[in-house]
Order: sequence, then structure tokens, then C-alpha cells
Amino acid sequence: MTQPSPVTMGDLLVTWIQRLRTKGPLVRFGIQFAIFFILLIAIDPYRIVHHPVEWITALLFSTAVVAGLGLGLGLIFSILTAKYRDLVNVIHLIVRLLMFATPVIYPLSIVQPEVRGFVNLNPLCSLVELFRFGFMGEGTFTHYQLLYSFVCMILLIGTGSMLFNKFGNKLQDVI
Repeated sequence: MTQPSPVTMGDLLVTWIQRLRTKGPLVRFGIQFAIFFILLIAIDPYRIVHHPVEWITALLFSTAVVAGLGLGLGLIFSILTAKYRDLVNVIHLIVRLLMFATPVIYPLSIVQPEVRGFVNLNPLCSLVELFRFGFMGEGTFTHYQLLYSFVCMILLIGTGSMLFNKFGNKLQDVI
């Protein structure tokens, strides 16, 4: 009968790193949010303490809808990129171009009124503005824009789920 080998510290470290790698995006988001929150407390502690409902609501709604949009688009693009491999490069280009159409670096209030309607077609626009309003106290959005973002999320998740369920089994042969 053989004795089991003792567990070494190296084995525990390798196991921990493998588990952390599977949870990587969530850990990265947690670290980034912690840094953001520390900087926000250093810059404006009054807002965090005296207006907690605004920033908690903005954080939860924005994060949930952005995650839903990412899920829906991820389901759709996973089907398309599995079938058409070169589409990955086009998707990267489109994402980079659309990043400039989302008011992350600049507030929506500085966009010219003639162009603002076009920028508002991006469902992420109102979510970024809501996040900015919750944490900075200023943002340009309406309830209809938030409803538009939410409806886009529902439609993308529904479409992505239907496409993935319909074509998912067929793509096993392609992959």
C-alpha cells in the first residue's frame, strides 16, 4: 500500500492560482472598483456619506444592465465568430470605434445638440451618464433613455439566447 504524498506549499499555490484564473474578471473588477471607491472617498467623501441611495442605485442598475448587454452581445458574437473566424478582427475594430461614441472620458453635456441624438442611440451612453450622476452628482440622461438601455438589454439577451440555442449544437462540429 502506498502512502499519499504530503501536500506542499507549491501545490497549494498552484491550486490557488488556477482557481483565481477562473475568477479573473470578477477579481479584476473588484480591484478596480476598490481603487475607484478609495479615490472617490478621497475626492468627495460628502457625496458617499450623505447620498448613499443615489450612488448605490446607479451602481447596481448600471452594472446589471451593462452585464446584460455584454451577455447578449457575447452570445450573438460567439455564434458568429465560431462560424466566421475572421469576424473577430472586425468586432475588435467596431468595439474600439464605438468606445469613442460612449461618453466615458467626456460628459454628454459637451456634445453638440445636433449630434447628441445620434450619441444617445448607444445604449451604454445613458448608463455611463447614470453612473456619473450617482458618483459625481452630474449627468445628462432621462428615464426614457434608461428604459431604452434596459429594453436593448432584454432584446439582446433574448436574441442571443435564441440564436445560441438554435445554432449551438451545430457549431460543435465547426469548432
